[in-house]
Amino acid sequence: MYQLQQDITWAVPSCTAVEESGLLFSGIAKCPQVSRLQIQLPNIITLHGRTFEFYSPIQPELYLDLAEEVWICEWNGIVSTGDSAEEAGMSFCEDFAVFWDEIAEAPDDSLTRQAQATKRGMRDVVKSVR
Repeated sequence: MYQLQQDITWAVPSCTAVEESGLLFSGIAKCPQVSRLQIQLPNIITLHGRTFEFYSPIQPELYLDLAEEVWICEWNGIVSTGDSAEEAGMSFCEDFAVFWDEIAEAPDDSLTRQAQATKRGMRDVVKSVR
């Protein structure tokens, strides 16, 4: 596992644009012809002392928005951005934890239909949070 930031850890995802021996998201700059990447986060990620265990790895999409010149990482209604692919991926993990607290734990009647869909998607993939 790689320590990317003080409270965020994750394993190297499988991604066609990342070299097998490379760090998380490395090699993307070497693949400018790739516009969208399907990455795979591992079954377990640790965020700020909490561990999210998934039934199976989640696969957010990572891409460069050329018009805005920003990297975007998105999955199930969670859209995160960063100046680099790594920043967008880290932002996604942070946002996932916030969405868990604010949406997945909220009562349905307090959420919009779109937020309810995001909640269902999150609840379908998260096995446990500890």
